[in-house]
Amino acid sequence: MPGGRIDPGETREETVLREINEEIGITVSNDQILGCLDEYETRSGFSITPVVLWVNDLSSLEAEPGEVEEIFIIDIEELFRADSPKWVSIEESNLKVLQLPIRNRLIHAPTAALLLQFKEVALLGNFMRTDHIEEPVWAWK
Repeated sequence: MPGGRIDPGETREETVLREINEEIGITVSNDQILGCLDEYETRSGFSITPVVLWVNDLSSLEAEPGEVEEIFIIDIEELFRADSPKWVSIEESNLKVLQLPIRNRLIHAPTAALLLQFKEVALLGNFMRTDHIEEPVWAWK
């Protein structure tokens, strides 16, 4: 999920298109934007606005070493696993921490929140908000 700050004079959509190209080498256009999911406010003070795009050609997909450590492609089936999602209670919050088992990893919020909302809204047509989803304590910094 490429991301970055909006440059002065830039729209959210222009930022998304630029960041995708800079971080993972894919060129996309405005007509490939399907819409946005909920803004997710992180405990560390960032605001994430997920923009959903339709991309047919991943042939130029390449991680920019200074920006991206790993490109992690997720099969849609991973979002529908029987053991997912997992909700964990923590002492530090009244909200539950979300964990999504994907392959042999546990994905946490905010990434897990964005993926779960994508599944529920874009794939299943359900209504879902992310403001009730907590991040693990280690992500609060």
